[in-house]
Amino acid sequence: MNVHRSTRQELDRPAFTRATVRARGARSAQGVCAVMERRRDRPQFDATFPADPAAIGPVRRRLRACLVADGLGAVADDVALACQELMANAVVHACRSLPTDTELTVTASWSNEQLRVAVHDPSAEKPRRRDESSSRTDGRGLLLVTALSHRWGIEPDAAGRGKSVWLELDIPRGRAS
Repeated sequence: MNVHRSTRQELDRPAFTRATVRARGARSAQGVCAVMERRRDRPQFDATFPADPAAIGPVRRRLRACLVADGLGAVADDVALACQELMANAVVHACRSLPTDTELTVTASWSNEQLRVAVHDPSAEKPRRRDESSSRTDGRGLLLVTALSHRWGIEPDAAGRGKSVWLELDIPRGRAS
């Protein structure tokens, strides 16, 4: 696992187009991707969802649509798949012993050079990469995240309320602005 934090400052530069996606209501699949005023304190994508496997698909589709709408179609499928794996890990493993009304958050920020996605959950349990096995049908999520991203890592919540598992991709040159 390669943990790299210095690029977070690059993502805070004011030259980003800001958009947000918010899921309102615990089990709602509603969401809007809208361009917002440029602000350093907001990611382009922000979705809160219940710790329910059924909530992962709608968030994945909204993230992908937001990336495509902002000219990142070349990486949208890979980012959406890797984010889905992080969300599934959080729901299935990190939140398995937490109350059913537990909520998780996905944020994404990007510039012309880099994209960062983070999944925050209230558990302190860290994800573990399993060895490959032809006999198991699960346990390949972090292998996919490793294959689809340039970097990924874990950051404990500063307030001691869980952690964020994040991934980063370097954006290919020639991206539509």
